[in-house]
Amino acid sequence: MFHVKQGGNVSRDLAKHDAIAKKDYQQKELERLGLTPEEEQYDQIVMFFCMIYDEVEKNGILPAKDKGQYFLKYFCDSIQPLLLFGFKNGSRYLDIAAGVGFPSIPTAIFRPDLLMTLVEENDAKRAFLDEMVEELKLTNVTVVASIDKVEGKFENAVQRDCGTLMDFTRKARGFMESDGRLYTFRTPHFEEELSEITMNKEAEGVCVSEIAEYDLANQIYGMNLVAFELYV
Repeated sequence: MFHVKQGGNVSRDLAKHDAIAKKDYQQKELERLGLTPEEEQYDQIVMFFCMIYDEVEKNGILPAKDKGQYFLKYFCDSIQPLLLFGFKNGSRYLDIAAGVGFPSIPTAIFRPDLLMTLVEENDAKRAFLDEMVEELKLTNVTVVASIDKVEGKFENAVQRDCGTLMDFTRKARGFMESDGRLYTFRTPHFEEELSEITMNKEAEGVCVSEIAEYDLANQIYGMNLVAFELYV
């Protein structure tokens, strides 16, 4: 179970990360969020974090200061758009700058019906995503190298770490269905960026639809998500 092909020839041994991945897993927090993973989903989550910990060890893909809270700060945070806003069954989902899989891989685990396209320009991160998609058997996920490779229209677009809100909405808006929504997490200059989009909604073609506030496990407060829709 714990040998993942890498680079076609090299194999990752993930067994050393199994114990910490299981220790960090927080079933109670998922239940508080209204989710009870099936056995296959649990196995996918544990494998996902074994791969994350292995990549953290090798390449420092996540902050060392958050170790021990990766499940809460990254996994549980990633599924907030799904929980707070909901996605229609079978809808198409676009993630711009997918990074190492947050928020899209946790979302894909719980929603295998979504047709997901993940854009990641960084070669190393994209290779890691491809590896993860194969190992977790996420048949509903496609990884592409650039926004130019994206085809079709989408009902949902998300970003967790994609620069400013304006950067994200400008990249995503042309790929949205007329009733589609764009979801983004809090940015360093959240209020200022929201105001900029609101004041320029006619020119930018998007407007704020909804803002949601949430906390994580009664430990991390003041989190925000914003949903945008096309402005016609």
